[in-house]
Amino acid sequence: TNIKHRELAWIGQSDPSLSAATNRLAAAIRFANQVVYDAACGHTAYAGMGTTVVAAYLLDDVLSIAHVGDSRIYRMAKGAITQLTDDHSNVAEMQRRGMLTKEEAKNHPERSHLYRAIGVRPEVAIDRIEKIQLSTTETFLLCSDGLVNHVEEEEMMAVLKKFPPEEACHQLVAMANDRGGYDNVTVLVVQVNCSDSFLGRLFG
Repeated sequence: TNIKHRELAWIGQSDPSLSAATNRLAAAIRFANQVVYDAACGHTAYAGMGTTVVAAYLLDDVLSIAHVGDSRIYRMAKGAITQLTDDHSNVAEMQRRGMLTKEEAKNHPERSHLYRAIGVRPEVAIDRIEKIQLSTTETFLLCSDGLVNHVEEEEMMAVLKKFPPEEACHQLVAMANDRGGYDNVTVLVVQVNCSDSFLGRLFG
């Protein structure tokens, strides 16, 4: 189907050191922030609401990432899994500064308290990342904290190795739900094969 491209209004400043795709992704998140903030301010029932976001855009061999909050993106390549984003929480910041161990941070009672989220303020700072020169085959896992709270990174990697992307999504969600699943569990797996003309297969 041919869809005519329509330019959306650009929101916020672009970073000249990053690609147009990465800056466009950040602009889209700023727009989402405005929509959520306006809804929270305009309806009593929505007062104080907020959310998190992690988004990725693949163009040729450049992966653009933008995120706010504690939703994450992981990269699995060459037998290792790596978290590409940093959580915007006080507990995560204390861990980065060496004030808490990984285990202490995971069990901290305030681990879900965020200092940055979508819709809480009129404007939001967005972390932007670009990954260039992807290897031949890689897998990316995007997820909400509902998965992270119940499934270890080593377990995520084991599932991604064992199952094709679509089934891996179902397996990871089921694991989190079976272990309590007190928060929503959102999982998206993107398998990239840079040797193909069609670069990505997306499952959620």
